[in-house]
Amino acid sequence: MLVLFPSKLDSNDTYSKRHIGKNLIAFGVADEILVQVSYAIGVVEPMGLFIDTYGTCPFNLTDGEIAEKVSEIYDMRPYAIEERLKLRSPIYSETAAYGHMGRK
Repeated sequence: MLVLFPSKLDSNDTYSKRHIGKNLIAFGVADEILVQVSYAIGVVEPMGLFIDTYGTCPFNLTDGEIAEKVSEIYDMRPYAIEERLKLRSPIYSETAAYGHMGRK
């Protein structure tokens, strides 16, 4: 029996980073992007946010400026991730098709 824990930060953080990266590419911020977030035990806010666009950003923005904008737009606290992605909803059978959320 598979037991899922929607409050586990490692899973939630992975979903959130994928969500952020997918949206940045969809909005044309970059053609390729890496999103890294670091957390510390007992600290609610992330300790760091790193963005690497591999030089594919068509705008006059540095990766650091993009990271600042992302941190202003997205709340990366664990509870906020659960709320934003609705991870407490019982939709796991539909979203886990072929091993990833969002596949049909």
